[in-house]
Amino acid sequence: MPSLAQTAGLFTHAGFAIAGAAAVSIPIIIHLLTRIKRRPVQWGAMKFLLEAYRKHRKRLQLEQWLLLLVRCLVLFLLGMALAGPLMGGCAQKLGVDSSGRIICLIIDDGLTGQTYTTDNTELQRFERQRDIALRMIDGLSSADQVALFRTARPAQATVAPPTIDRGSVRRIVENMKPRAARSDLVGAIKEAKAVLVEKASPADRSFIVLLSDFAHGSIPLDQPMPAESAQLDQLARILVTKPMATAGNVQIARFTPRRHLILTGAYASEGPPRIPVEIELRRFNDDQAARVTKVQFALIMDDPAKPLAVFQTEEVRWPVPGTGGSGASATDGVADDNKMLLQRDLILAPETLEALNLGPSLGGRLSAATVILRATIEPDALMPDNQRYATVELRQRLRVAVAGDASLVATPGDNQMTPGKWMAIGLAPALDLGALEVTELPAFDLDDRKLATLDAVMVLRPDQLSDAGWKALHDLASRGGMVWIFTPPTDAPATWGDALRTRMGLNWNLAIDPVVVNKPDAPGSPGSVAPGVPPDALDASIATAESQGLSLALDKPPPQLMYRLSADWSDLLRPVQVYKRLPITVPGGAGNDAVWLWTEDGQPLLVAGAVGDGAVFLLTTALDVTWTTLPTRPLMIPLLHETLANVQARSAEAARLSGILSGDQPQLTRTWEEVTQLERMMGGDDGAMDVSVLLRRTDEGFTPASPLDEPGVYRASPAAQGRVLAVNIDPVAGDTTAIEEKQLEAWLAALGATTYMDENNPAAALASFESRANIGQLLLWITLAFLVTELFLARRFSHAHTGAPHTMIGVGASLYNRFVGKR
Repeated sequence: MPSLAQTAGLFTHAGFAIAGAAAVSIPIIIHLLTRIKRRPVQWGAMKFLLEAYRKHRKRLQLEQWLLLLVRCLVLFLLGMALAGPLMGGCAQKLGVDSSGRIICLIIDDGLTGQTYTTDNTELQRFERQRDIALRMIDGLSSADQVALFRTARPAQATVAPPTIDRGSVRRIVENMKPRAARSDLVGAIKEAKAVLVEKASPADRSFIVLLSDFAHGSIPLDQPMPAESAQLDQLARILVTKPMATAGNVQIARFTPRRHLILTGAYASEGPPRIPVEIELRRFNDDQAARVTKVQFALIMDDPAKPLAVFQTEEVRWPVPGTGGSGASATDGVADDNKMLLQRDLILAPETLEALNLGPSLGGRLSAATVILRATIEPDALMPDNQRYATVELRQRLRVAVAGDASLVATPGDNQMTPGKWMAIGLAPALDLGALEVTELPAFDLDDRKLATLDAVMVLRPDQLSDAGWKALHDLASRGGMVWIFTPPTDAPATWGDALRTRMGLNWNLAIDPVVVNKPDAPGSPGSVAPGVPPDALDASIATAESQGLSLALDKPPPQLMYRLSADWSDLLRPVQVYKRLPITVPGGAGNDAVWLWTEDGQPLLVAGAVGDGAVFLLTTALDVTWTTLPTRPLMIPLLHETLANVQARSAEAARLSGILSGDQPQLTRTWEEVTQLERMMGGDDGAMDVSVLLRRTDEGFTPASPLDEPGVYRASPAAQGRVLAVNIDPVAGDTTAIEEKQLEAWLAALGATTYMDENNPAAALASFESRANIGQLLLWITLAFLVTELFLARRFSHAHTGAPHTMIGVGASLYNRFVGKR
């Protein structure tokens, strides 16, 4: 029942309404006074009058009641007209308010909309949003305008500007489906605000309706509402749905190969190749989530229904909530209550390699194949995040060039240990295993043609590089290759440092002159070794002065790409001594992750930098025993091998393409030159290529013309060197935990006043805020019409013909005599 304050809000001047209602009693009182009985006086004609009265009594009573009703209405309507009543939807039908309302419908079609409500049997959450939107559209008047916005990243307007064609908007809503991207409610609100600002409609005739399940995966509670969206209630009324209940969900939050390139050429000597992977599982709302989760890995080439290999299923046992312990079963993962991290090696069987034409044979042409890894867990309330993809390139061997001088060519009887020979010794194990194909090139003759098919170049004489050589190295690194530059063992000024900085685009400041770290004085020390000393004399020479140089810093953690050497990292560093180096300054100081090796006095020895999609390394000491003992120590070989395997495998492009999330428009390099579009080859319900996206050229390369909002594996069309990329679910989007109403209200507070709507009757929410028009003027005209009717009826029902003049004075006198005169 409406309160007195709510009733008073229906008028501009509620006092006049009260006075009008009270004035209705005046005609009634006068009517009752006229019915007071008086003492009868008998006279001769009374008998005929009474007879006439009895004959017409019913008609006279009807006339009196009708006249009384009209008089009451005159006074009541006059009071109402002066009070200025405010009317809502009926005002439009009466023609008083011909302008409609503007309704901006924001429908949350993000990932959590695909969550089943309870027991995986009821409709998806998105169905609720869609049904509310349809009922609201059906309840609008013909003059109302509707705009439609979707929230799945990137948020965008589906129907804008607002339209009165409710039928077309209804059809669009009926055909909407939840997407796999994270919701961007903030972006959708910005789009709706832009529409309202352009329309410049009054706030009491504009509405923003937020239809969402308001799970944690839908809104960023940790990010405040942007300032440009503050006080949105000054532009429109804001209606929201209440948060839905929490649903249990287990997801694959991350699935990443620790190497994106696997060499299979070493199969005959080292056994089957392995693909190291990391997988992270998360669960939400343990009351509904399974305590045991089974993870299955598969390797796929083209047909998702026919994987080339299915690996052993992993079983993860979750800990009891609140214990904080690891509940892993048959895993080495360390977990909290709701997170589990696993590390596994997927072993490639011989038949799998044969099917890919990558068998153990070391002869023949080089072969390569890009395969897809798929991780899957069992179904639950939210299905899309139960599957995740990654891509890996399998190749027989890497193609590496060693660029030096003429000393690379061995001559009979030459026992001098040059940098080229040290490099040959360091690469020999990989050569013997068939993992590398090494080519020797003169540094002064490098160009794009010679480096076109290479994966990495070891530059031993950067001082001999030409302009064409520097350009070729830059292009190799830009397309994902690796360039490792070694300081030459000469005392000549290192003028090539300026070319390294300018031609390669690296912000390194390399000194011109080498610095003797700790010049040995003892006889037979490395500083006094004469050129041409045979290798068998080196050990004694080095041992004599091993303690006279600087050691490497042991307190620095190993680089991320050296994770396989973590256990032995300190032991590998400890024997290395440095006697001479080129000083270098790298931005970032001692905390810079780009420095891989440090001397014990805190100076960089091995630095790395990104150029395009590849990497550039610089060793500031020479591969010479008069500069360092590194070539003779156990660190040399694994450092070369792990750098080649990992850097090439973890190129910038591979890392970026493995991290694409639904809704992204990834930037592709110019290596995608021949590709015109991307086709989804797996990821849909039936695995069909049901999604095609054109590529658009940009200054940096290429990018999809529209966001990749459907997860799955996309391949280049036409095929370009087997290029594929994987699009996965944003793990944050799968958080199905409900947001408490107080949390939601606090997050929405920046928008201004918001109102929860009745989901069963959404049109009523709009009606409660209907625009209202003052119909006082209309009531004045109606009052005048009733007043004229009263005058006519009064004259007509009086049955008197006195011949009085029909003037306003006469009318006033008649009214006075009628209402207050004596009878």
